[in-house]
Amino acid sequence: MTRNIRLLMFLLMTTIFSTITTIPVYAQSYKEVTMSVGETRTFYLPSSVTSKDLKSVTFYSNGISYVQVISYTNYSVTVKAIKAFSSPIIVRCDYRYFIKSGSYTYETSGAYDYRITVVGSGGGGSGVEPTSIRFSSSVKAIEVGESVQLTPTVLPANAEYTLTWSINNTSVASISQDGLLVGKSAGEADLKVKADNGVYAMLRVVVSKPTPTSVTVSPSSVTLIEGQSRYLIATVYPSNASQSVTWTSSNANIVSVNSSGKVTAVKAGTAIIIAKTSNGKSATCSITCKAAIPDITISDKDGITNLPNMANVTYERTFYAGWNSVCVPFTFSQSMLDGFVSGCKIATVAELEVVGDRYSLSVTEVQAVSAGVPCLVYAPKDVICKFILSNVALSASPDNSSKLQGAFSRTVIGGGLYKLTADGTAIGITESEDAIVAPFRAYIRIESTTPIRAKSAPIEIKLTQVNINN
Repeated sequence: MTRNIRLLMFLLMTTIFSTITTIPVYAQSYKEVTMSVGETRTFYLPSSVTSKDLKSVTFYSNGISYVQVISYTNYSVTVKAIKAFSSPIIVRCDYRYFIKSGSYTYETSGAYDYRITVVGSGGGGSGVEPTSIRFSSSVKAIEVGESVQLTPTVLPANAEYTLTWSINNTSVASISQDGLLVGKSAGEADLKVKADNGVYAMLRVVVSKPTPTSVTVSPSSVTLIEGQSRYLIATVYPSNASQSVTWTSSNANIVSVNSSGKVTAVKAGTAIIIAKTSNGKSATCSITCKAAIPDITISDKDGITNLPNMANVTYERTFYAGWNSVCVPFTFSQSMLDGFVSGCKIATVAELEVVGDRYSLSVTEVQAVSAGVPCLVYAPKDVICKFILSNVALSASPDNSSKLQGAFSRTVIGGGLYKLTADGTAIGITESEDAIVAPFRAYIRIESTTPIRAKSAPIEIKLTQVNINN
């Protein structure tokens, strides 16, 4: 008989303590309170807590079947004593607050306890069973990661009871035996709270993803060449909020963007790409689109009439021993020639002099000529040069401001003009009206009243005043 009584007492105490939610340690700050079964009281937090720069406050009871949290604010909590118990029930306030130190702000936490001893007539309860349990609404909406303390109303007010909580879809939300509801994933679930006499209430729980608070776009600025594409990455905060955004371009004629954040440069210019969340939070990326740099090959066989402003250029030219005329659309320098043969020179025409029936051409050695400026190149021997130039500025047409004229394409210059002889040793006068100058070559246009010898006699103008050491 004694053994059966001990077993019964053990089972009874196991049942009682199973309704207590363990709080690991007491808070350093606390207040001891005694309440009677059925009593409802409001407690106010001390100034040591309320004077702080509070971010959030949460109250909860570690024995909801004995002391129930009815409601709370950032400054107070209202509780109801449900059932007598021999040990204090802890109603804890967990709070988070900010601390400023110079230009920095830190977030930290604290706790304050109400240690409530519940007493009743003869140490027992009211003996009144609950007749109904109600929630303030039939549906509770929360977000993923959010926790909410549920406090149903149990009638009559002096009823004595123990509540049991359950939920039919634990992947959507969880419910603790002290009524703490936590959203886990988007969806819906049915929650049930039941008193020990069988009276119960149902609550529909709807969990949604958190509302976005901000969004960023990475990178924040991009430079693309016409035709190039790349993906932008939008990050929505908090991280468990929907990461879905809508992408738009401020000027789709410059840069287009698709629903996945892929931007494509259409033509030169600038545009702003905008990522916007469902609730209107937005972030931007600045796109600079540059004109594409084409690859072109310059050939002495085929001239060019339409040149881009910039290009990657390949140019191959055979310079024969002696003088060669040159007019190319890019900057032409001595250093470019040095890579193929030593002793080459670049010169520009200074003056054509006439002494009796003899002519001489003065030229000036230079280290480089600008794009489109005609020049003469002296080669000590035959040499094939191949120039490969990246991203160079081009001249759209020859600079024909001097006596030396240039051509980017095969050009009919007619008779009476001067051009280099085939052997590159002198300059002769053209006689035929069909005389031509090949692409990327130069010729001399002279307007002079000085009589010229009969065209039937070949005229050679020797380079007698060459200011270069050849």
